[in-house]
Amino acid sequence: MQSQLQVQKVQYGLAGYGSLCVVMVGSFFLVRKMCYEVFVVTHLFIFGFIGAIALHTPYAMRYFIAGLVCYLLNLVAVWFIKSHIGRARFHVLSGGCTKVSIRLASPLKQHSIGQHINLCIPSIGSAFQWHPFTITSINCPKNNNMVEVHVCARGNFTRNLYNTTSLEQDVPVFLNGPFGDSQIQPGVILDSYNTVVIALGGAGATFGIRLLRELYSHLSKITKQTTCTRDIYVVWSVRRVSELAWFQQELEHYNYIFNHSNTPFPKLHLKLHVTGQDDSTDTPSSTTEKEVPEGIDITPDKLNTLIDNDTNRSAIKEADIVYQSRLNPSDYLLACTGNAGVFVCGPSGFNSSFKNAVACLSIDKSSHIQLFCQDFSY
Repeated sequence: MQSQLQVQKVQYGLAGYGSLCVVMVGSFFLVRKMCYEVFVVTHLFIFGFIGAIALHTPYAMRYFIAGLVCYLLNLVAVWFIKSHIGRARFHVLSGGCTKVSIRLASPLKQHSIGQHINLCIPSIGSAFQWHPFTITSINCPKNNNMVEVHVCARGNFTRNLYNTTSLEQDVPVFLNGPFGDSQIQPGVILDSYNTVVIALGGAGATFGIRLLRELYSHLSKITKQTTCTRDIYVVWSVRRVSELAWFQQELEHYNYIFNHSNTPFPKLHLKLHVTGQDDSTDTPSSTTEKEVPEGIDITPDKLNTLIDNDTNRSAIKEADIVYQSRLNPSDYLLACTGNAGVFVCGPSGFNSSFKNAVACLSIDKSSHIQLFCQDFSY
């Protein structure tokens, strides 16, 4: 054994094996979750692995070089085709969420519901940290160089962003994208399903608010009721009351507009679940009459017209909030009539509960339920 360890080829092989073990240990879930920087640093040992293997088995370098060239070509293509430079402003929300509004130097490609961008903010992390975030803003031909994302404080980078940013900051950022499937289209949804269920868990609300914005934008262009959809159920489950402030104001405005008697919109059923203890003495504040929340595609004239037509109604319709109660998927799936489209975005356990419920009800019910799931992780 000792004589074999004296052989240089064996030494290089052991060095390569050791470097690969360091990379593997740095890839463990707990390392990625608790200390992302260690995950990045340990992956630098891959260069030591390549160098050691080049000396241990010289002919293997042709395969390493071929793979490296393909990887670099992919990076160059993404940078020139899907990368953008812009400036970002921040709006810190209660419950650990930061709204990031980005003005790009060049227009962003058409993006769809559920798609995401990779965002780099050098002043917060480093020039090498890229993080994926769901796009919450809708496509706007008149202002297609603006992008909005909501960042929930979960890891080191997102917590640092939430704790250190202020409204006055205007910092340079880099982003590339959009990435993800583009099959979810508002027009197809409204023409295909009698009932639409939008179920959201925690930060999955970023997917749901984009979907609801797109549905409203599409419906606002229709002069009379010509869509197949008659009911839209929106249910959002959060752990803390303060997290409702991310989108409650906007949801309650939509709740009013969709259920107004003079609008040709489907009926909106809005329900919010708070599973944990109350972390605030005050519930999320509601908006005053005729106030238009930022980010909603509603003109003041259009909203004033809705209010003036029914003076007994305010500009919002408050949501039904259930405290210390978990969401039961069957409660909403049983309300579906005809063809139903169920759009779910939340943690893996949340999504699994809907998958199981849909599987059970699809056997018992005559109506057809089509499930769309969006997963995310931290």
